[in-house]
Amino acid sequence: KGQTPAGESQEPVLRSVFDRLLESYALLSVDSLEGGRRQERIYEVTLKRNVSSSALVRELSQADGGFDVNILPGYDRVDL
Repeated sequence: KGQTPAGESQEPVLRSVFDRLLESYALLSVDSLEGGRRQERIYEVTLKRNVSSSALVRELSQADGGFDVNILPGYDRVDL
């Protein structure tokens, strides 16, 4: 789950990080926050072998755009 500024295409930045660290990913939902100023995106991801969730959070937090990132282990088993 991550938040980005609304109106800015963050897909190239996300795709770059995702392609390096993830085996697979799928966008599950996009919601508008703060009166439309930010977007919350929820992805289902599978980490590549030897990649930790903390590495994914660190890479996304340091990426251009400064994403706010939360890891929700077992998302498919959690009622959000």
